[in-house]
Amino acid sequence: MIRLFTDPHAKNPARDTSDRFSLWPCIAVLMLSLFVSCAMAFSPKQGESVGVLFPPWFETSEMYDRVSQAGGAVVAFGGIRGMFIAIGEDDGFISRLRREGAILVLDGSLSAVLCRTET
Repeated sequence: MIRLFTDPHAKNPARDTSDRFSLWPCIAVLMLSLFVSCAMAFSPKQGESVGVLFPPWFETSEMYDRVSQAGGAVVAFGGIRGMFIAIGEDDGFISRLRREGAILVLDGSLSAVLCRTET
C-alpha cells in the first residue's frame, strides 16, 4: 500500500540527526589531547638549544640582534628563512625571545631537523 500522506510527527530515521552529533564530544577531547601532548613534547627547556622562527620580513642581521638582545647566541641557521637554532643559559631566555618578536620557539632537537648542515 502506498501512503500519500505521512504523519509529520513520526520519527524518520533518515532525518534523525541526534546520532550524528554524539561523536562531537569525543572528537573535541581527541583534538584537545593531541594539542596538549604536542605542546608538552615540543616545548623548549631552559638551558638547552631552541629553534626560533622569526617573521620572514625581518632582516637576517635584525634576527641575530634580537636573539642576542634576548641573552642568547645563534648556533645554526635554519633551512627556512627566519629559522635559527639558538641557546641561552639563563632563566627567561624563551620568554625574552617571544618578546623580541619570535613567532615560534621549539625544542632544539625537533628544530634541528629543519636546519641545514654544512657537508
